[in-house]
Amino acid sequence: MITANYIHDILRSGTDGGGIYTLGYQSKASGSTNSYASLIDSNYIANSGDGLHYGIYLDNGSQNWQASNNVLYQLANTTLLDYSSGETASVNNTGVTNVTDPSQNPTVVQNAGLEAAYAYLDGTASRTNLAQGTGVTVSASDVYQNNAAYNGAKAIDGNDTTRWTTDLGATPASPITLTVTFPTATAVNRTQLLEDQYLGANQTGSIDDYSIRYLDTNGVWQTACSNSYPGPVQTDTFPTITTTQLRLTISNSSGVFAVKRIRGLRRHPVTR
Repeated sequence: MITANYIHDILRSGTDGGGIYTLGYQSKASGSTNSYASLIDSNYIANSGDGLHYGIYLDNGSQNWQASNNVLYQLANTTLLDYSSGETASVNNTGVTNVTDPSQNPTVVQNAGLEAAYAYLDGTASRTNLAQGTGVTVSASDVYQNNAAYNGAKAIDGNDTTRWTTDLGATPASPITLTVTFPTATAVNRTQLLEDQYLGANQTGSIDDYSIRYLDTNGVWQTACSNSYPGPVQTDTFPTITTTQLRLTISNSSGVFAVKRIRGLRRHPVTR
């Protein structure tokens, strides 16, 4: 059985894979009256790149699986259960009560991922995106053709099919910024940046150098962290800061770029 996993940000680069991937035949236990041999049950699989991949991918020869009660959210494709023919066919696989909206099965979402006894491995007990809270606003210094469909709000709308896109590339002399404003002072110590790796012909991303900055209590911008070339999903951690504004500053890029997601998180200490 494959159950209660939180699998996210799959196949941001590459193709032909899955959040859960199988290859081969599953035989039923002797005397079993079940219609299946193995279960893929109650997993939360979220956010994939574009292309030929699936949340649950039962590849060549996979037989006698049941995929049930899984939440498959914002994926290029949800499931591939039965296909092809001959010796390598995937057949006799079933899908039952899988959903694509987390609100349809919040229990699965809540229970997926590390169990409480192992939460220290991740160091956080929360997935709440502080940049997506009530009253949060965002502004961008550059927007593609001043088109609202590509404005800064698209980076915090929780939808990986939208993106903040720029007209220009960034240089040290002309950095480009995205500023998130919280309604009240907010504690943050982790950010997550998701660049659209598939913008035009450039499938490796365009952002070269960036920093996360915050407004201190004296109204002065300070640097929380800086880094170079974010990967498909880039997470940065830093000592906890409390601020009303958090700013992504891109100081160098190889051209125009697009950001699908910027998250502000608070990493809660969880110990053994």
